[in-house]
Amino acid sequence: MRIFEQPFQTMSEIVNAVVIALGKLDTKPFCFYGHSMGARVAYEVSLMLWRFQYRLPLHFFASGSSAPCVPYTKDHIHDLPNNDFIVKIGELNGSPEEVLANKEIMDLLLPAMRADFKIIETYCNLAKLNIPIKLSVFAGREDDIEQENIEKWLDLFKTTTGIHWISGDHYFIDKNKTDVLDKLNMLLAEYRND
Repeated sequence: MRIFEQPFQTMSEIVNAVVIALGKLDTKPFCFYGHSMGARVAYEVSLMLWRFQYRLPLHFFASGSSAPCVPYTKDHIHDLPNNDFIVKIGELNGSPEEVLANKEIMDLLLPAMRADFKIIETYCNLAKLNIPIKLSVFAGREDDIEQENIEKWLDLFKTTTGIHWISGDHYFIDKNKTDVLDKLNMLLAEYRND
């Protein structure tokens, strides 16, 4: 329904929109699970909620992501010509080839994809605060993210359950859904009586 809206260009635009949307929900307890860019977005949303003393999530799950304080060091691709950008997206092995080869679909998706990569490539938060939420980190055993960059998540939250390694590359969340869901359910069990 929102495919034709102008994509957000900055992390703060996304965070503001999410916080406003959260304010419209009821007051049931909630958790955040963010994968890749989503982990960093959820982190920034948590920071804003904490800063303004709004209700915080019971638990924060960071998945498939370096910590927010780790700058992006790979080549920037968000401003490449369309064909080059699509080739680079294909090399990440996260998008079906049929979609990448379909010009009509890509014409719809490219603005949002470019905006996402612009945010991914330019975002970094060096303020190492200690958020009073319990953290669990999910990481793919074959992902190319440096372990030390994953471990830096553990310094950003008051309590943690550590790093939970799951077989797979960056897209372990899709390729090993059962393992992810089993681990998630196990960690959420402590809240079922609340």
